[in-house]
Amino acid sequence: MSTADELPTSERRVCAECIGEDYLADLITRTGIASACHYCSRNGFTITIEELSKHVERAVEQHFERTSSEPEGYEYYLHRETGNWKLGTIWRASSAGHYRDTRSR
Repeated sequence: MSTADELPTSERRVCAECIGEDYLADLITRTGIASACHYCSRNGFTITIEELSKHVERAVEQHFERTSSEPEGYEYYLHRETGNWKLGTIWRASSAGHYRDTRSR
C-alpha cells in the first residue's frame, strides 16, 4: 500500500498529542516509535491503533467488571416492593453502561 489512507485502520499510527487521556499519551511517549501520525500528520512518538486498542481493552478488563442484566440487590428490592426495577438499571446504564468500576475496591 502506498499511502497512509490506504492502510488498514489497525495499522494506522496515532501520536500522544491526538490522545486526550494522560496515561495513554504518556505510554505512547515512553513506548512509541518515531513516525508520522496518521491523524494530525505530525512527526513524533506513535503507536498503532491496534496497540492502542489492546491497552484500552486491558484497562477495561482490569478495572471494570460486567454487571448482570437481571435485577440484583437494590434493583431486586425495588422490583419486589414496587414492581419496577428498571429505574435503577436505566440510571446504571446511562452512567456506566453494563460495567461496574472496580478500581475503588
